[in-house]
Amino acid sequence: MTSPKFSEDFEVGMSQEYGDYLVIKEEILEFVLNFDPQPFHLSEEAGKAMHFGGL
Repeated sequence: MTSPKFSEDFEVGMSQEYGDYLVIKEEILEFVLNFDPQPFHLSEEAGKAMHFGGL
């Protein structure tokens, strides 16, 4: 079977492996600056005040 290319090609329970990728802190911060700039995502201090205990 070829890899799904469109949303209608996916079925419930389907999974696909794409390999490993190490995400570093700087990449996460770049992402949140562009797409989800909440204070608890941008600041260690604000993150520690949340239930996750950090960024």
